[in-house]
Amino acid sequence: MRNLKNNKMPGTDRIHPELIKYGGNKPLNRIYELVRQIREEERIPEELKETIIDPIHKKVYGDRCENYRGTALGNAAYKNFGGKKNQTIY
Repeated sequence: MRNLKNNKMPGTDRIHPELIKYGGNKPLNRIYELVRQIREEERIPEELKETIIDPIHKKVYGDRCENYRGTALGNAAYKNFGGKKNQTIY
């Protein structure tokens, strides 16, 4: 949880990373239960995998495709736990 960055946009779940990071035990317990369920069922819910690609201007002119870069807005809990199978979540 300490690895979550501040001042980031919420993803598809509309949960700000700061809420998870500083929200105390209630959000952490909910995430822990979700992770436990994922491990038991060996399946990640589809809504956790959803990502929004948001184009952001790289340069002044917005009329050319190469002047944009994509930013992925995904689920904060999924981003934090993806690929961290054997690490402690607290």
